[in-house]
Amino acid sequence: MLSLLYSQFKKPFYILLINMLFMSIAQASLLCQPKAFSKKNHALVCKNSFNIERATFSQVFNNVVLMTNAPLTVLQATQHMWQERIYACKNKACVQQEFNLRTDELNALASLNQSLTKHFIKYKQGVVAKPHTLIQIHQLDKNKIKIEGVAYQNLNQHAGHHTFLAYSPSGQQIEILNNEDNCKYRFQIEKAILSIASEQKQCQQFAGIYRLYD
Repeated sequence: MLSLLYSQFKKPFYILLINMLFMSIAQASLLCQPKAFSKKNHALVCKNSFNIERATFSQVFNNVVLMTNAPLTVLQATQHMWQERIYACKNKACVQQEFNLRTDELNALASLNQSLTKHFIKYKQGVVAKPHTLIQIHQLDKNKIKIEGVAYQNLNQHAGHHTFLAYSPSGQQIEILNNEDNCKYRFQIEKAILSIASEQKQCQQFAGIYRLYD
């Protein structure tokens, strides 16, 4: 009966469904797994006091994987980065803030149409840069884009993350003013690479090279 049910699916949809379910299990269930992550089980987030938060988050993640049209590579990469950050938390406020921030991010991915959004992750010397930094470019219409970003800080030491918000005409090379801190940046996109630069010394949080995750 099960094989008959599977045969009713068109192949592309069936493959997508399996990939989504696999990623849901592989990612959401990785948090504090005793056998695979014994070293990380000493992290604060793995204590019994966060059992409810972990279970609630796993349910949110499972739902988002099934609902969002964002690239699965984006979900996978950002989930790995988030796990690094929450494992590093040394106090309860940090853990709770990371849960809240990631839940908000996932809900946004599920509720907003991602088909016209390009997701970029900052790299340095061939690996994901630290602090983790993300940029999203939303195509609002033919001639206008919205740019959002976040540079994640160590919440053991900082109250929050650096954020980016700007609106601009479309183009391969554009001058951008971050409305969050009035920093000026130059964006240049070539195929799957985004280069961001700023001449202001105090405005280097988002400067660097980014790779497209689509």
